[in-house]
Amino acid sequence: GEGPVVRPPLRVQVEYGPDEEDLDGLRADVEQALRDKLIVKASVDLVPPNALPRWEMKAQLVRRRR
Repeated sequence: GEGPVVRPPLRVQVEYGPDEEDLDGLRADVEQALRDKLIVKASVDLVPPNALPRWEMKAQLVRRRR
């Protein structure tokens, strides 16, 4: 077929904030938001704050709505 193929679910890593207490709720909210907005089934892995590598401009591309 055309283009790269990613078999569902799409694996996504998300850093949670230092004050986040309900990780299961956060995971469910992010998975549902991805499904609602992008029509994609995702499997969200939550990682501790500062666990993901930093790239220039990253923070400007991500908006927090929670």
